[in-house]
Amino acid sequence: MEASKVKIQFCCGTNKLEGWINRDADCDITEPLPYRDNFADYAFCEHGLEHVSGPEALKFLDECYRILKPKGVLRICVPVQDRLTKEHGRDIVLGHGHLTVWSTTLLFRVMELAGFLVAISDRKPCDGHWTVIGKEKDDLETARLEGVKP
Repeated sequence: MEASKVKIQFCCGTNKLEGWINRDADCDITEPLPYRDNFADYAFCEHGLEHVSGPEALKFLDECYRILKPKGVLRICVPVQDRLTKEHGRDIVLGHGHLTVWSTTLLFRVMELAGFLVAISDRKPCDGHWTVIGKEKDDLETARLEGVKP
């Protein structure tokens, strides 16, 4: 991405990205986002959406749609049940303060409901969760989707 592009990361934790507006506990994703319409070129939320309710997740995606410029990209990475063993799946649901359970198909559909044109993505340099849990585990549990605002 060009340096002049406005890039916002939500729920960043310790994964602070250079050249990005990095937001974490200082920005409640269950509330309207503090940005004007058509403000950003890129928005990113990695392992944050599962910590809010389903309706709150859709409202957050709606807010991302609002603040993104036309052709802006929203990248969402969440843990999904698609490829997990029963034990790992139960841990994802019960062991990390998650309020929603996702599958790749469900996330794809909810992003579509917010108005995005959605595609599955590979890992990108902005992704940081894998550095905490390891590539093999992250490949099993994480879905990475990108939505473009038409």
